[in-house]
Amino acid sequence: MKTIRAIFTKEKQAEPTGRAYSFNTELDVQVGDLIASNDYKGKYLQVVKIEDDVYHHFSFKNGELRKSPGLGYGQIKTLTDAVITEVEPEFDGF
Repeated sequence: MKTIRAIFTKEKQAEPTGRAYSFNTELDVQVGDLIASNDYKGKYLQVVKIEDDVYHHFSFKNGELRKSPGLGYGQIKTLTDAVITEVEPEFDGF
């Protein structure tokens, strides 16, 4: 299990921008990988960071990660049905 930070995107970004969200996963991901999950249809998660440790809670206020719950903290979602994917470029015609 590992804790990752990822952004929501419709295609792979060379310079990822946007708010990063924390997830736990069993996938062997690398920074830059795209993850597809049935929980987020129509969007991909692009991995922007892999944490050095596994965390279970995050601060609603500032995104700080913790292993134990606390006031103002939520539980980090575990991606159970996710797969690493490659996005096919859309065909624009000739």
